[in-house]
Amino acid sequence: MQNWVKKIWVHFLLLALAVALYFEFGSVETFNPQEEKGELIASASRERVETLRTKSLLQKVISRLAVGERYDSLEALVVDLDIAGFVRTGYFGKYWPATVTEIADGRGGISFVRQNGTRHNYQKFDGYDMKVVRLRTGDNETIVVFRSKMKK
Repeated sequence: MQNWVKKIWVHFLLLALAVALYFEFGSVETFNPQEEKGELIASASRERVETLRTKSLLQKVISRLAVGERYDSLEALVVDLDIAGFVRTGYFGKYWPATVTEIADGRGGISFVRQNGTRHNYQKFDGYDMKVVRLRTGDNETIVVFRSKMKK
């Protein structure tokens, strides 16, 4: 009889352990409050973001773009600014990952000087907001130019 009790007791303990592990790890979604809103939204699929826009659940999306912010790739920066309502119109340098060192805003056009001294002018964008994002990786510079999706 004692052998039978041990068999049942071991199976019961294993079942209880499995249930405890399920409730501990399987049903709880971990949330890290240190992650920024823009980073969470940028990782969502484009279809999900469009669904949120059309249902007006997303009143205003704030980009995480700021001086000192680090981007691992051009795609990450483009997705972040896409969500904020901008499209890429120019790109100089391909040094990633990079940290934002400067953000310039303009309307209808924008101009800037590259690290090598070359001046660039983006004109004839009447009605569009413009944005130049300058990033650095060591001594290398990457510049990405954006315009708003909609005329203002």
